[in-house]
Amino acid sequence: MALFELLTIGAIGTVAYASVKKDKKRRSQPCSFQEGITFEQFRLIAYEACEDINRIDDVIVKGSDVHVIVKSQSGISTWNFKLDFNDYGHLTGRYWMRSENSDSVMPKRVGDTIKSRISEIRRGY
Repeated sequence: MALFELLTIGAIGTVAYASVKKDKKRRSQPCSFQEGITFEQFRLIAYEACEDINRIDDVIVKGSDVHVIVKSQSGISTWNFKLDFNDYGHLTGRYWMRSENSDSVMPKRVGDTIKSRISEIRRGY
């Protein structure tokens, strides 16, 4: 049993390491805004995706990253989420999400709205 557990832990560690390495490679390629969407258009898309959500306190767009600060339901505190749209140096609509609140659907809702708008613009490009 100990050998099986050791092999399982080793396999999980190998998969986790490969995932981190792949993510670093993806992020290391600077995102270009040359495929039909400018940075200003991307920034506007991100702001528009958030404008109708009352609890969103702030939206910060840096390159292909969208950082969002959200007021808690009680209004006493805030939490954050980040949407990363850098797909190996391209803005394809595919995104990676990190959130301090795993129970909220808000990050996915905002991400999917941005993704949809990017896809619309790229189809016309």
